[in-house]
Amino acid sequence: MPAQVDQLAVIRAAVATVGAAFDLTVDGIADARLAVDEACTKLIRVSSPGATLECRMGGHPRHLVLRCVTTIVGDDPFLGHGLSWYILQSVSTDLSAGSGPSERDPAMRTAWIELSIDTGVDRRAE
Repeated sequence: MPAQVDQLAVIRAAVATVGAAFDLTVDGIADARLAVDEACTKLIRVSSPGATLECRMGGHPRHLVLRCVTTIVGDDPFLGHGLSWYILQSVSTDLSAGSGPSERDPAMRTAWIELSIDTGVDRRAE
């Protein structure tokens, strides 16, 4: 989708749906929505004009994993700081961010944030 703030509601809704499928509690879904909102807002701020924002959601036993990527302007978007980074650290069990050459176009650069949220349910036992 376009890397624009007005698209955040769509991403939050998708995360809530996937979170429910992964048996997150109501509080866990709220945490996931807050986390994706903060991560995407950080990425939208550093995205290049006309960029897209790609969010992938999946899971591993006990974790919902969210990865968001966009094309950026410049070399180092300095994602790992500020209040929103503190919020991301508070609600996620694992958090990382970075930037590098685009896999699709080596002339472009991308920035990404990946986090996981503990579902409290070991899906291997099912």
